[in-house]
Parts: sequence; C-alpha cells; structure tokens
Amino acid sequence: MKIISIRPVFFEVTNGRCFERGPHGFECDWGRVLAFDPPSRIVFTWQIAPDRVPEPNPQKASEIEVLFVEKGRTETQMKIEHRNFDKHGEYAESYKQALRSPQGWHYILKNYLESIS
Repeated sequence: MKIISIRPVFFEVTNGRCFERGPHGFECDWGRVLAFDPPSRIVFTWQIAPDRVPEPNPQKASEIEVLFVEKGRTETQMKIEHRNFDKHGEYAESYKQALRSPQGWHYILKNYLESIS
C-alpha cells in the first residue's frame, strides 16, 4: 500500500482514499484520489459538505486538481483548481464563497505551508 503524507493529511494511492489521521490514530475519510501523476499532478474529490461534515456520497462532492510546477531548483509553485461546486447542492454558492474567505483555502494553504516548513 502506497501512502503519501502531507501532515496530517494522507493520500492512499492504492485504493484512492484521502483522509486525516487524528489523535490516537483516528482516521476521517474526506475524499478519493481520481488521478495521480507524480510528481506534477493529483486530482481528488472534496467530500466535505457545506456544514463541514464528511459526505460519503462521491456524487455530491466537488473536485480539486493540484498541479506542482517546478520553479528552479528549490521552489515549486502549486496551482489549485477547486471545481464542480454545483455537486454540493443548494448551498454550493455560499460554500464556494466560504472557501474563498480567510477561513477557507487561505487558512488551509497557510497551515499546509507551516507543516512543510
């Protein structure tokens, strides 16, 4: 089983799980890997509902594509596209706006950068 870790997030390439591991080993699934093209691309479902509860139905999930673009020997640029918000139903637009707020992707990426620094 191949697992890629971006603390505390894990991408299990073998069966496609995206999950976080919490205290005492508790795991919470929140998506599925749809495409994995190392070292430059990963696409996965975002199975977190607008109320921040994991959504088990992948048909109700948006999709995220992350591209890693090499910028010299010591720098990599991440390009992120979060798409298909309409799959989140009637709250899709407000959810999209929430993820654009300081508590959305800005917060997620800030924590990601801190975890790899």
